[in-house]
Amino acid sequence: MIRFRTILIMAPLLIPLAGCHTRTVTVAESNPPARVVVADRSAGPDFDVVVDVQEDDVSFVVYREYYGCSDEEIRFIPYYRRYYRRYYRVDDCDLFFLFHVARHMRRPIDFVIRSYYYDCDRDYDRLIGTWHVDRSVFFVDLPGSYHPGGEYDRPYRIYRERGIASAHFTNSEFRVLVSLKIGVEYQGVRAEQFVERVREHPAAPHRAVLRSRDSLGAKGRNVEGRSVSVQAPRPWKMPEKEGQQYRQQRKQDAVGGQKAFQEKHGQRVDEARKGKHKSGQRPKDEEREKSPRGPKDVEGEKTPRDPRDAEREKAPKEPKEVERQEQLEREQKLEREKELKRQQELERLKEIERRKNPTKDPKDKKNPKY
Repeated sequence: MIRFRTILIMAPLLIPLAGCHTRTVTVAESNPPARVVVADRSAGPDFDVVVDVQEDDVSFVVYREYYGCSDEEIRFIPYYRRYYRRYYRVDDCDLFFLFHVARHMRRPIDFVIRSYYYDCDRDYDRLIGTWHVDRSVFFVDLPGSYHPGGEYDRPYRIYRERGIASAHFTNSEFRVLVSLKIGVEYQGVRAEQFVERVREHPAAPHRAVLRSRDSLGAKGRNVEGRSVSVQAPRPWKMPEKEGQQYRQQRKQDAVGGQKAFQEKHGQRVDEARKGKHKSGQRPKDEEREKSPRGPKDVEGEKTPRDPRDAEREKAPKEPKEVERQEQLEREQKLEREKELKRQQELERLKEIERRKNPTKDPKDKKNPKY
């Protein structure tokens, strides 16, 4: 829809005020796209989550172009989001970071996600330390006179002091670092401008990327610093009907990839279906070891847990370590609050759907589950 705004422009001031005239100029302004929130069931009725359609469209472009995701990885994304959740579903902030690590490790994303979830207890910094990923890959070069604040302050201060090799960062700090990398290297946004956008969404910095869809691919660089080699469809630029068909096809492709996902992540799928581990709990090590892994999972795999972890846990914690632990606890509390809000929104959407279609109650036993 187009809005029209009428502006009165005064005639030149040289004309006497008593005899001044006015003329009318009409300026067309495009409204920002309206947010459409729906319950996404592409991974099955037991894993409904609330998604923003516009943001979801943009995120898939980032996965395809910036991270170079294959068709299988694209089909698996809805399942990553649902099966590997704890206090809340794995969101795009998590997946952007995990794909970032996978590409620089040159290891399959499935391997990285399992290590992150089971071996590293969803701790980004532990994942980085376990697999010896160079922390410099999470930084961009900033103008020397520019000093970003907020979550960027400590990481970039350490980076400029050349102390990142021994530094430890929180999950929140890694999230804002990855978002800035995407904004600068892929979207071509000035670092100062992007940092300001992140301040509007401090708990979800990836939204600064997702809500700047017009600049996708403007810089033309992918996660490895090379030219983007693939052009992903942009459904918001398509006619409405064609865009809806594209989204529906994407969901059907995800459903078609369910069997392949279950083969690679059978352990996590079984845990979720049996309901033995509630959201927020970590499966016991002895139970995880009972589930056999295929040769592809074991091939070339190192022991994820660093032997020095046990010694560090026994030693008295330094003030910085205590501060970091408190930060992680605050993040977990925030995640629980976010999950509660999502569940409330989901229940509201379900109630609206039940009222519109009273015969299609998901609790009806006659309706088969897929």
